[in-house]
Amino acid sequence: MIGEIIDILEAESSVMFYLNNDTANIHAIQRRQETSVPCVVVDLTDFQPQETKSHSSFLDFVTIQIAAYADNPKDSFDMSMAIRDELDKYIGTVNGKSLDIRFEDLDIGIVAEDESFVTVTTFVVTQERTGQAAHT
Repeated sequence: MIGEIIDILEAESSVMFYLNNDTANIHAIQRRQETSVPCVVVDLTDFQPQETKSHSSFLDFVTIQIAAYADNPKDSFDMSMAIRDELDKYIGTVNGKSLDIRFEDLDIGIVAEDESFVTVTTFVVTQERTGQAAHT
């Protein structure tokens, strides 16, 4: 799921503008210590399948957090708004996966170690999948 979100962001010029058009500024799961700003980190924070008694899940609800780091709060927030504009209400197929994305939450903070600013947006991704019948 993280890879699909990164693919969507890399294809969006308004997001890439804030990242100096460098895909190396988008990271999965964690920002490494030597990483400079601006950058984005995409992380999966929750996964909720919708099981039934007779089938495995046909729908999975995946919570994704995207942290936008910058050296000032305005750029961090603006980058997050570009990310939100691209992902909120996104409906489409990425890497063969059918996705429906909705915006959930936003938090703003500062990273004490390097005094960079971070805006974290949270999205819930509904992923359709082929459910499996119970094994006998």
